[in-house]
Amino acid sequence: MKKKDLKGVEFERFEDVVVKYGFEKYRAAQLFGWIHVKRAGGLDAVKNIPAPVKEALLQAGYDIIYPAMAEKTESRRDATVKFLFKAADSAAFEAVRIEDKGRETLCISSQSGCACACGFCATGKMGLKRNLETGEMIAQFYAAAGALGIKFDNLVFMGMGEPLLNWDNVSRAIDILSDRRGSNFSRSRITVSTCGITPVMKKIARMEPGFNLAVSVITADNEQRSKLMPVNVKYPLKGVVEAAAEFGRKAKGRLTFECVLFDGINDSLQHAEALAGLIRGINCRVNIIPYNSAAGTGYSRPDTLKALAFQKALKRRGVEAYIRKEKGADIKAACGQLAAGENNSQC
Repeated sequence: MKKKDLKGVEFERFEDVVVKYGFEKYRAAQLFGWIHVKRAGGLDAVKNIPAPVKEALLQAGYDIIYPAMAEKTESRRDATVKFLFKAADSAAFEAVRIEDKGRETLCISSQSGCACACGFCATGKMGLKRNLETGEMIAQFYAAAGALGIKFDNLVFMGMGEPLLNWDNVSRAIDILSDRRGSNFSRSRITVSTCGITPVMKKIARMEPGFNLAVSVITADNEQRSKLMPVNVKYPLKGVVEAAAEFGRKAKGRLTFECVLFDGINDSLQHAEALAGLIRGINCRVNIIPYNSAAGTGYSRPDTLKALAFQKALKRRGVEAYIRKEKGADIKAACGQLAAGENNSQC
């Protein structure tokens, strides 16, 4: 019988489980606190819960489960740290600690691999191994915080995988992490990234979720985007931008369009002008990401002056635009480089 991870159970369901096995409802709050406040590594580490409660849960297939932390790699250039996790079924996934001006961010994976197959992304070259379970996403947060002895200020679902193709588990992880009876992590400090899964984007906009959304737009040219991002064939650019605009109108969270710049492909002033026109009137910001090289993609990073000119062109059109600092590229931990150890022999 496959074990069920208690980290991935919402508080309300926790109460149902405890009552189902004949115990007092308040035991749910005790257990929830042990898991999400004290961050117990297993039911055997829980001290003030009667043995019959723990035994009943174990017999029903429940436990507090953590994937093995297979590697911890530290950058020599900055404070970036990459963690490689391996689940019991050997599924591998990575999380990245990013420090910037005293702010601590953890980049979380939502899948092992990715099915979207963006041609410039190392994760996309892996293909999809499987979706991560809710508890496996929460485990990345707790394990990284414990290993580093720090408190994270921000969480971003921007690691391996497309979060909106595993939305049930991702949304449950956000609900659990933000539960005031547990970690009580502010939803306003959580960002979910997507390459543009429009039906789920629209669903999120209607939810008024309280977290932030980052949409990888790359280029204002629909045909060019399809070549760079095959998912654009199913979910074309026009619909992606419309769904993002709906999020910007209805949701309280910040909307960001992300634009990875490639040398000689989408880094001209004309491309910047087209992008500004595409998102005109939408309450948003743009993150410009000079391409971080990944093995075997054939793409290269643009000149720094080109990236600066691209940013200035957007600003002239009234677009709030920033150039993302490269972090962790020397350990293959930068945007688009995560591959759980696969295809990482060179850049």
